[in-house]
Amino acid sequence: MLPTASPPAKSKPSAQTTTLKRDLLILAGLWLVVAVFDRTWIWMDRIPPHWDSGDHLSRALNHWRVLQNPEWFSGEWWHTLWEQAPTQRAPLVYLLTAPYFTWFGVSTDSAVTVNLFFTAVLLGSVYAMGRRLFNNNVGLWAAGLSLLAPVLGRLRLDYMLDYGLTVVTAFTAMGLTYWWTDNSRRGQWGFTVLWGFGVGLMLLARTSGLLFIFAMVGWLGVLCLFGRQWQRILQLIVGVAIGIAVIWPWFSTSWLTIISTTLESTSHGITIMGSPQANTLAGWLFYPQELPGMLSSPVLFLGLAAGLLALVGLVIPFPGGKPQPLPNTTTSPRRAWLWLGGIITIILVFGALGANKQARLLAPIVPFLCVALARLLWWRQDRTWQAIRWLAAVASAILLLWTTFPVPGANLFPNRTHWFPYTGEIWPHEEIIAAMTEETPNLEINLGIIPNTPEIQVFNLGFYGGAADFQVSTRELGMRTSATQQDAQALDWYITKTGDQGPLLNEEARTNINTAVINSPELEVWNTWPLPDGSEARIHYRRQPWVEVKPINQAVQQVTLSEVTIPAQVTAGQITPVTYRLVGPWEELKNGLMLLSWTSDKTNNPPEWISDHGIGLGRLYGDEAPDAGFEVVERLGVVPPADLPAGTYRLAATFVHRDSQASYPVELPTTEVEVLPAPPEAEQVPAVSPPLDLVTVLRQLSQGLATGDIDPVFSEVGRINQYDPPQDYLIQAEKALGFRLQEYPDNLEWLYGKALSHVLQQDAPAAIVALTRITEVAPENPYHWAYLGFVHLYSWQPRQAQAALDQAAALDPDLPDLKVLQAAAAIMQLQIPKGIDLLKQEGVD
Repeated sequence: MLPTASPPAKSKPSAQTTTLKRDLLILAGLWLVVAVFDRTWIWMDRIPPHWDSGDHLSRALNHWRVLQNPEWFSGEWWHTLWEQAPTQRAPLVYLLTAPYFTWFGVSTDSAVTVNLFFTAVLLGSVYAMGRRLFNNNVGLWAAGLSLLAPVLGRLRLDYMLDYGLTVVTAFTAMGLTYWWTDNSRRGQWGFTVLWGFGVGLMLLARTSGLLFIFAMVGWLGVLCLFGRQWQRILQLIVGVAIGIAVIWPWFSTSWLTIISTTLESTSHGITIMGSPQANTLAGWLFYPQELPGMLSSPVLFLGLAAGLLALVGLVIPFPGGKPQPLPNTTTSPRRAWLWLGGIITIILVFGALGANKQARLLAPIVPFLCVALARLLWWRQDRTWQAIRWLAAVASAILLLWTTFPVPGANLFPNRTHWFPYTGEIWPHEEIIAAMTEETPNLEINLGIIPNTPEIQVFNLGFYGGAADFQVSTRELGMRTSATQQDAQALDWYITKTGDQGPLLNEEARTNINTAVINSPELEVWNTWPLPDGSEARIHYRRQPWVEVKPINQAVQQVTLSEVTIPAQVTAGQITPVTYRLVGPWEELKNGLMLLSWTSDKTNNPPEWISDHGIGLGRLYGDEAPDAGFEVVERLGVVPPADLPAGTYRLAATFVHRDSQASYPVELPTTEVEVLPAPPEAEQVPAVSPPLDLVTVLRQLSQGLATGDIDPVFSEVGRINQYDPPQDYLIQAEKALGFRLQEYPDNLEWLYGKALSHVLQQDAPAAIVALTRITEVAPENPYHWAYLGFVHLYSWQPRQAQAALDQAAALDPDLPDLKVLQAAAAIMQLQIPKGIDLLKQEGVD
């Protein structure tokens, strides 16, 4: 009988594995405590989002909307997704928020839930960094201290990009820490990929992450250069390249506005927030003075005291003064402090020199400081310092509790900034939005916002409007004094408020638009809501809206113009009111373009005067039955060209489906007008009439392309974009003019309009096609070539740009900014000396 083999003995887990499992359980327990703490506060709080968080919530909602119908293999869909974040406010946090809207519904509470995920990543990253630099005890304490930091505690309760940036900075720092302390070639390359990915995430969280990337990667680059560690320098280059690859799809979509808004945002704190000037003593000391409030005074001061004692103990030995070495360390203290201290110093120096001073903007320094302070609090392991550590932690926890919840004893800290939840009456934002959508269920609503208080302003009302299935958009009015009349005339809906109006960027403009709306005979107070602050919100609605939609109880096969009301005589160059009454099936009305052509008996080829626009100005809303009959009434302005010959003109209409491009002539009653010649400029009187449709305005503005007069073009586009939040008028212009150009491909006026519509949509390939056609039709105009060269540059096509710009220079070598564009094309082709020479010729140092 064969002997029975005994089963192999189970190997006991190593002490390191046991310690790691214990630490992970502790981290999970810390996360659970903080989750209960945060969610209790959020459940209690009933205040609407403030300015910044309202803006971020609206942007997150736009990303979620695009993600509802993903087309992962469609370049156009990805372009649309990246277009939702065209500024320095990058998309990472918004993208990570989208699932929470899907899981828990669209609300502020759902959005803030993403911070629980960030908190878990923060705990793991800080713990791992502290463990690697020192030991697991320091890692645990550093992670715990990060939860007690007031600046992070407040960010966890709000929806801001700064908390996400702090977390991905900690994640990247963790990867860099392991890379810096790893001596194996394989390990170094593996961690290079990790932290390189983190660098990309930092810029995808917010472009201000550049400061922290520079501090971390730049400092390590300096250390590697001094140590002549050429392989590590190569790895730093590769890691940065990985980061660029991560952000490139987003950055390349809107790189010009991303760069410009990033530069502009550096002065935002000075111009808006009232922070101290950079080059002053107050500016330099701003962040050092803020550190106790950012990190919690007990932790900061006790940690610094421990550090001071440790330094003294190294110089002057005294009982209990010499630091005790930590057990189970994997990194030399010198290497750890060189890495950690260098980063902290660089961040503080550049933060002091920066223009924008706000504590939350420097929040990513907190994980580094927590690791450093945790090590200082662990400078000795005896019972005395164990008690001191716990004293610092408990005092910080109590301080955070007392400044976050209105618990007994909160008033003991009168100089502290409290962050209590608002538990008063509910503000009526959702009720206001619901009432408006009920009034006009088949129209998109653009609500003009005049007040700018923390509770009633464009951003939070915009979020609630987007939460109502994206039917309501909001735009802030009163920014430009010169636009008061247009602002008061452009929209059907406005909101005003009694009492405090909030901070004003342009007090005169805000006062003027407020007065114009309140006193307008064309508007009425449609409804009012009492507000918890004792004031009243008032919704003003146009007595005769510019667009009305109502169902009809009959089947309709095609769109018809049942009525056109226009004066018998109109004056060239002056706006005249016109009313179109259209009847048709819902699907065609919602997706239809109306091409309106005015022709005289002298010629029908091409029409002398057009008024193309989307039916209902592209504002029809809802998923009605495709063949359901509806009537759309449009009350618009129409303007014959100023140089139009006098005579009689007859209206013809063509329906074009914006998606399929199917078209047919529209049946309409005979409509004729007599056009009178334009009066002398001195005799012209501005007429009070409905505003022009924005497609016509865009076409008028685009004619400035012929003479290079584009500054007024973009100035006016910024204004009219307020009146069509989704900028659907650009698509209307693109489709309508594209249809007309099929028959008249050389019409320069229409080509200008089509090219400008593509440029404003940042559709560079289509803009290149349109501008190329313009250079073919009018090759003698140097501006045409300059525009084509610029769009090639925007598309990162420097060779094609150089060819177009050289042609512009041949026609007019003194064209404004031409040498700057040529220099950019040369530099993008790595012809650096040529680019520098061109800049010098332009007078750019």
